[in-house]
Amino acid sequence: MILEGDSVLVGVSGGGDSVCLLSLLREFRKEIPFTLRVLHVEHGIRKEESVQDMEFVEDLCARWEIPCKSVRLEVPAYAKKEGLSMEEAARKLRYEALYEGAERIGGAKIAVAHHANDLMETMLFFLCRGCGIKGLYPMEPVSGQLIRPLLCVTKAEIEEYLKNEKLQFCIDATNEDTVYTRNRIRKEIIPILESVNEGAVEHFFRTANRLRQADEVLQKAEAAALLNYVGKEGADLRIGGEIVQEPIYIRQQVVRKCLSDLAGQKKDLTGQHVEAVLRLFGSQVGSFIMLPYQIRGEREYEGVRLYRTEAAQEQGEKKERPGFKKPIFGEENLVLPDGSRLSVRIFEKNERISEIPEKSCTKWMDYDIIKNKLEVRYCQPEDFFVMDAVGHKKTIKKFFVDEKIPKKQREEQLVLASESHVFWVLGRRMAEDAKVTGATRRIMEISIDKGDKTDE
Repeated sequence: MILEGDSVLVGVSGGGDSVCLLSLLREFRKEIPFTLRVLHVEHGIRKEESVQDMEFVEDLCARWEIPCKSVRLEVPAYAKKEGLSMEEAARKLRYEALYEGAERIGGAKIAVAHHANDLMETMLFFLCRGCGIKGLYPMEPVSGQLIRPLLCVTKAEIEEYLKNEKLQFCIDATNEDTVYTRNRIRKEIIPILESVNEGAVEHFFRTANRLRQADEVLQKAEAAALLNYVGKEGADLRIGGEIVQEPIYIRQQVVRKCLSDLAGQKKDLTGQHVEAVLRLFGSQVGSFIMLPYQIRGEREYEGVRLYRTEAAQEQGEKKERPGFKKPIFGEENLVLPDGSRLSVRIFEKNERISEIPEKSCTKWMDYDIIKNKLEVRYCQPEDFFVMDAVGHKKTIKKFFVDEKIPKKQREEQLVLASESHVFWVLGRRMAEDAKVTGATRRIMEISIDKGDKTDE
C-alpha cells in the first residue's frame, strides 16, 4: 500500500478508527520513510460538537507534528438541494474533499479507516437493497489511489489498540442513533450474527476476498464476450444472437454494460431491464421494448439492437425519413445519401457475355429494357422485382424477410426502379429481367463508389 517516498493523505474525523489509523501510520513511518498529512472534514451537522472534533484533530496533529488541513462543509444544505440522505451527502462531499486535497499535494495516496466491521456492515446494507457480486465486496484494500490499511482489522482489535496505547478520541453521538440504517445494522444486526458465530466479521471479510477474486475471473469472461458478441454501428449497439450460448451471468453482464454505455450511467437501470432485453432473443423479429433513457431494444435477425431514440419514436411514431429520388436519363454521376457516388455509363455491346462483371457494386443491365422512367430512390412497400427467367415476381418486403435484412437497413435501402418495378436492390440483388442477354444491343453499366472500399 505504501512505498518509500510516497505521499499519504489521511482522512481523520477524530473518532477512534481514524485516530488508530493515524497512530499506526505514524509508527510505520519509522520503518519506511514517507510523507504523512491529515485532512479533517467538518460536515456542519452537529454544530458545536463538530467544531470541537475539528479542534481535537488539529491539536493532535500539532502534538504529533503532522501537517493538518481542515475543510468546513455544509452537508445539510447540500443534502436538501440534491435530494440525498444526510449520510449520502456527507460521504459524497467528504470524498470530494479528500480527492481534491490529494490532488493539491501531487496526487497523494488517500488512507481511510474502514475496518472489517465496516465491510460487513456495507455488505449487509447492499445485500438488503439488492446487489450484484460487486456489492458483496464493496471495499477493497487498494482501489486506485485509495488505500484501507485497517480493512483486515476488526473493531474489537481497534478498541483494544486504543486502550493499550492510551489514545484519546472523539465520540460522534450520531453513530448511536438507530434512525440511520447503517447504525441499525451496526448496533443491532451484527451483534446478533456474532452471537450465532463469534467469528462472523472475519468470515464476512474472507468471503468478500473470495468474491473479489472470483469476480476478476468473471470480468475477463465478460470482456471476452463483449469483444465476441457486441458490435457498434454509429451510436447503436448490436448484440449477436450467439450470445445465448454463454452462461446466463455473462449474458446479463454484457447487456448491463451495453445499457449503461448507452445511458451514460447505471442509475435507474435494474435487473428487470436486463431480463427484458434477454427475453428479446427469444422473441419474433421486429419485437421491441422501451427502456429508461429513451433506449429501445429491437429484435433483429442477427440478434438484438440497442439504441437511443427520440421521444416521438418512444411513443411508437415512425420517424420521418428524408426523401431521396433521382431520375436517370442517361449517363449520370449522382451522390447518394450515404456519401457514395453512383455513376452510369451506356455503351454498345461488343464484349462476350462471360465478361459481365460479378461485383456487388457494379452491374450491367439491358438498357433497351429498363430505360423508361428510371430512378434511384428509397424502396417502397409496393415494390417488386422479377426473380427468375420464367417471370415469377417477389415483393421487396418478402425479399427483405428471406434475406434477413434488419429493419433499419430496410428503411435505408436504395433501389433502381421504374415506378414499382425494381431492377436492382443497390448492393444486393439484381432483377432477372434486367440482365444482359444475347439479344442485348446496349448496356447500361451502373457502379457505386464508396470511396474507402474496394469492391471485390
